[in-house]
Amino acid sequence: MPSIDTIARQKWPAPNPPPDPKEAEAELAKALEEVKADPLRAKTRAVQALLRQEYGEPNWPFLEPLSSLIEILLSHRTTDPQAWAAFTELQRRFPTWEDLRDAPVEEIEEAVHGTTWPEQKAARIKSVLQKITAERGNLDISFLLDMPLEEANAWLQSLGGVGPKSAACVLLFSCHRPVLPVDTHLHRVSIRLGLIDKKLSADAAHPILQSLLPDPEDAREVLAFHRNMLLHGQQVCVFNDPKCYKCVVRDWCDYFASHPEKQAEAKAKGK
Repeated sequence: MPSIDTIARQKWPAPNPPPDPKEAEAELAKALEEVKADPLRAKTRAVQALLRQEYGEPNWPFLEPLSSLIEILLSHRTTDPQAWAAFTELQRRFPTWEDLRDAPVEEIEEAVHGTTWPEQKAARIKSVLQKITAERGNLDISFLLDMPLEEANAWLQSLGGVGPKSAACVLLFSCHRPVLPVDTHLHRVSIRLGLIDKKLSADAAHPILQSLLPDPEDAREVLAFHRNMLLHGQQVCVFNDPKCYKCVVRDWCDYFASHPEKQAEAKAKGK
């Protein structure tokens, strides 16, 4: 199983070991049975099983909902290590999130200066915290764990600066609700595999990709697909010159099937 850089994103605990290989074999057999009747669902089943064997079974991130929301707001157009450094700096400077809410925006901006557009993020975070307090009377958003899913999603997006991906991240990572976030890596890998059309935006891809999962309502299934596709996009199916020779899902991949040079490279490397 490839190593995972825990420093790059410390909110992610180390994954559990992969499932029993016999489970993957059974899932691949099901995929082969389904492939004629429902090729996209069959492909998704196979990809899910193979990536679980490669990257393991992800554990839930440890951040509670409000902390997760703040960290995700910091991560927009910012690398994971930079976002995490800014998040931990906020925790160091402001003992409570109420302290952060009440701090001058200039102090917040100074704390998150290592992120992209810190002035925008500082103002947005303060505004979001103020809006939550105005609506709820405090900063406790644990109600999202039990609120009907569509309402919870809509409420998060009503805060301002929280789009479909950010809302899905909070709901999946911290509330353990079955909502699939589609980031840049997952979007790219899904297009190359042929699960979605290349013209489909990441935001529009959220419900479509989730609907293809073996059990779209199982939050652990959704988490495994999100996390392992993301890792695969970071380590193998990279933006420039994907490493198809070491890809465990290439037999199910439209990109690999349509690129003879990648097939030749894989053959030459004996993989």
